[in-house]
Amino acid sequence: MKRYDVIIIGAGPSGCQCARILSTYGFKVLIVERFPSVQTNNFSSAGSPIEILKEYTLPDEIIGSYWNKISVVSTHISRVWESKHNLGVVLDFAKLRQFLIDEALANKADILFSHEFVKFTKENNQVIVTVRDIKRKRNSIFSCSVLVDATGAARSVMNYGKTVAQDYIYSLGLEYLINIDKDIYKKISKKLVFFLGRKWAPYGYSWIFPMEEGVVKVGYGILDIRKKEEKHIKLSKYIDLILREYLRVKRIKMIDRHGGLLRYRKGQNDEFFRDNVIAIGDSVSSINPLGGEGIRHGMYSATVASSVIRRYLTSEVQDFKDYKNEMMKYFGKKWRVSEWLSDTVYTKLSDRWIDRALSFSRFFSVYEILDLLFFYKFLLIIRGILRWSRWKVFSFFHI
Repeated sequence: MKRYDVIIIGAGPSGCQCARILSTYGFKVLIVERFPSVQTNNFSSAGSPIEILKEYTLPDEIIGSYWNKISVVSTHISRVWESKHNLGVVLDFAKLRQFLIDEALANKADILFSHEFVKFTKENNQVIVTVRDIKRKRNSIFSCSVLVDATGAARSVMNYGKTVAQDYIYSLGLEYLINIDKDIYKKISKKLVFFLGRKWAPYGYSWIFPMEEGVVKVGYGILDIRKKEEKHIKLSKYIDLILREYLRVKRIKMIDRHGGLLRYRKGQNDEFFRDNVIAIGDSVSSINPLGGEGIRHGMYSATVASSVIRRYLTSEVQDFKDYKNEMMKYFGKKWRVSEWLSDTVYTKLSDRWIDRALSFSRFFSVYEILDLLFFYKFLLIIRGILRWSRWKVFSFFHI
């Protein structure tokens, strides 16, 4: 039985970032990935603020497109904010994962593609992990000091041997990666477009993200499919509506079509660790409930976890309590506000109120919109209200 310091189940951005960091410390790391390659489940929209490049030392080669414009479209109103400088990037999800894997492999980590997690047991202070070769239908057994659940919303490791919790919020998403005419592409080049309201995205939001020239991502996500009125919504219907009425596309070439369920727990009320098994990324609900951004936060959770795992392996700490404490300190309050806002905007507001909110947003600069959407600086809303109040008073005395 081959032994590792750390075994990571799942080769998403959080799992690969964890492997990347721990392998630089010289620990023996194994990544287990159920798909045959990083191209197989190339599912993330991957829109992020530009800070992600510096924060995680990411190269230009993994960038699908830069963006400097944000547009929000409701049933009756459309608004655009623009900067002279690049505000963010749309990452090529597969290239991001391959880059992180290559860095880990360069530090002598191992990876098993087409292998799935089967079970784990405890033996003294070691974790005995069974994985299955999907193609050959053959099991392999390894041991490790720390087992990492990076299986995302599935939580395959942390839920092993347990009854699945009943308090998950089940979100559903679908995204097309398509080729479109270059003339149409120019209209949305370097622009993130979000759609709200019953016309475009009932009980959720839709989006268009640019990639390389002539290639875009168009998707739609529903916040909570357990609600009765949301069960029979056909996601492709609304994506096709965007293609037809907003982009006015007459022909497309489908490159990829992906999507699925996402299980989220309010307040990150997840099991962060159990003895020497630890969860990262979407396994601890690190995806933003308001805007759906997950890569940056998943990589953050992996970075924090890796620091604590290093200290655990060198006997500086005896458990992973510091990891959960740091995560709750970072996400805590702003995640709860995001949850409230997402539930309010996507499931409770009528088109009339969404239009009003979008009209009110003209009192914000592009950088404030960026801070609201990506950095959760919700106190800026108060600043907007004050500007609106001053405008109302000025308008009253200049009738």
